[in-house]
Amino acid sequence: MREQLTTYNLTTNNVHFDAMVGYNVIMTIEVLDPTASGPLERLPLPEPLPTLSGRVLGLRIDDTWQSFTRFANRFAQLARERLQVRDIVVFDPDIRIGTTDEERRKVAGFVRDIDAAIVGLGT
Repeated sequence: MREQLTTYNLTTNNVHFDAMVGYNVIMTIEVLDPTASGPLERLPLPEPLPTLSGRVLGLRIDDTWQSFTRFANRFAQLARERLQVRDIVVFDPDIRIGTTDEERRKVAGFVRDIDAAIVGLGT
C-alpha cells in the first residue's frame, strides 16, 4: 500500500514536502523561501537628473542574461547618439563567488564612477 503525506511548515517561511513511497522509505524536499528581507535602513531617493547630456551613464550587464546585455549594448549606442552622454561605464559582476564585502566593493566602485545607471528592466 502506498501512502502520500504532504505537510506545510509556514511558521518558518519554509515549505516541507514529505512523501512516503513503498515501505519505510521517506523522501523529503525542503523548499526555501527565496524572498529577501529588504534593507534595514531606507534611504531617500536622489533627485532625478534633468539630463544625461555630459554625464556618465552606468550599465550593469550580466553574461547569464543575454537579452539584457543586447539591450544594454543598443541603449549605449543610442545614449551616445541621442543623449550626448560623456561616457558609459559597463559593469559586469562576473562570478558571484566570494564574500558579501567583496561584492559590495565591486558595486561601490561602479557607483562612485557614474552619475546615473540602468541595472535592469524591472520585469
